[in-house]
Amino acid sequence: KTLELANGKNNTIKGAGTVLTITNGTINIDNVVVGGNAIIEVGSASYENCVLNLNDVTLEGANYSSAYAVIYVRKNSTLNVNGSAITLENELGSSGGALKGDAAESVINITDSTLTLTDANRGFITGTFNVKDSTVTMTGTGDGTGSFDNGMNSVALTLDNSAVTISGGTGRGITIRDGYDTLVTNGSTLTISDMGEGDIQFRSNDTLTATGGSTVTAGTVNYEGSGATETIDNLLVADATSTVPTFEAQIGQTLYATLAEGLAS
Repeated sequence: KTLELANGKNNTIKGAGTVLTITNGTINIDNVVVGGNAIIEVGSASYENCVLNLNDVTLEGANYSSAYAVIYVRKNSTLNVNGSAITLENELGSSGGALKGDAAESVINITDSTLTLTDANRGFITGTFNVKDSTVTMTGTGDGTGSFDNGMNSVALTLDNSAVTISGGTGRGITIRDGYDTLVTNGSTLTISDMGEGDIQFRSNDTLTATGGSTVTAGTVNYEGSGATETIDNLLVADATSTVPTFEAQIGQTLYATLAEGLAS
């Protein structure tokens, strides 16, 4: 069965402690334009501890405008995506994105799922994101229909046996801010390339750490306008079984994987 969401205000899960589970169906947001906070909002400023479970669900949409996000998880509320596929293309709103939280207390768990975000403006915005046994792809096409700015901004991210690819955006691949560490573990891969403002940006001394045979790949890392005071070796960390990017050149506050890339900038 398919749930078609219509234009208008956002669809909000309200009532403290409310749990909504959608199983084995399709949610379609093609051409939806909302005037509220998001197309789907889990909780609200007044109602906390709400939960949305998407089990074996396909969430799909193209040419939509989501205000702040397609799914906005409010403080102390939770989104669980289990065995599902989220495919979004051409976010038409200038401030929209795919999945957003209010703060670290907004929890988004993605398990055994596939997320494909093309020109979705922003991917993951604020909150605690736990990605396990999943594949996430965020890309910008530059064709002018939609746009892709930032991949992940201010998220406490754990990748567990998962693969994340971010490329082709005008902003940053991943922005690490105060209170939001990133852990790439258990054979995971995080691959970031061709981002206009840098593949990885540190704005604090919080870390990006790879463990358990994981790999982080990026062409540029920068500190522009940041609060980071540690050296890159203390911010981008790997155990003996894992790898993180190394850099041949530094120009200003930006590090480049190769000298040629640095000179070309």
